[in-house]
Amino acid sequence: MRYRPRRFRSLFGVSLDTCVVLWKRISLVDLDASMSIQKRHLLWALHFLKVYPPEIPGSASWGVDPVTWNNCIRRALRLLQHSLPKDPWRSCFRGAFDGSLTGVVDVTRIKIEMPSRVPWQYFSRKDGFHAVQFEVVVSIRKPQKILWVIGPWKGAVSDITIAREKLIPSMRGSELILGDKGYVGESDKIMTPKVGRERDLSDEDRIFNARHFRVRQLVERVFPRIKGWKSMSSTWRPDLELVGNAFHVICGITNYQFGHGEPLTR
Repeated sequence: MRYRPRRFRSLFGVSLDTCVVLWKRISLVDLDASMSIQKRHLLWALHFLKVYPPEIPGSASWGVDPVTWNNCIRRALRLLQHSLPKDPWRSCFRGAFDGSLTGVVDVTRIKIEMPSRVPWQYFSRKDGFHAVQFEVVVSIRKPQKILWVIGPWKGAVSDITIAREKLIPSMRGSELILGDKGYVGESDKIMTPKVGRERDLSDEDRIFNARHFRVRQLVERVFPRIKGWKSMSSTWRPDLELVGNAFHVICGITNYQFGHGEPLTR
């Protein structure tokens, strides 16, 4: 079956050229017989991420049983995560603004069904639903790229707790990133807005906050690209191990697209 370019992208989330590149990448790492994969399995995985069909209609649309469909998607996602370039965190300092400001950090949440065990640990008070969350850092300099991805974390964990666990210890001495009010408390590493009632802020503080807000929109514009994959904007149904594979794969594909000239927003 042939698809027009726009139709292909609406079904699989990438252009045909990018799909070919992804296939070449996973072909190189497909060394284990238990991980054998065919081209159609890559399409199943991309279609799953982009369209996110329920299991029975999804497998039926490709003419296979649900077990085969599920297993092949899982293999393809593991191979994609293994073969896509890793988050280029260690290269971020070369693109730092003013020698130290490297990126913008924020957390995005993926809604999940209420877990049967310890559901309160997954409940996000901020969003009002059960979720897993991922911490993302986007570069300041153009071309924008995702420098850092970590997760999934349980939805009840605060943004600053996540940052203190992995991100902050990985930062070098003079390195700085921008973050919203959820990161107040780590001023040596994360530059946050000036807090207080608007009328109590000085003119200098207001100007700083306005500039801070504009720069912080970099990460806010990346999240809609990630959520443009329906699997990331719907309620996640499969097991939570797979959501980590899916999120990292989508971020890797997004970085590839940024690196090949696609704009921050489409």
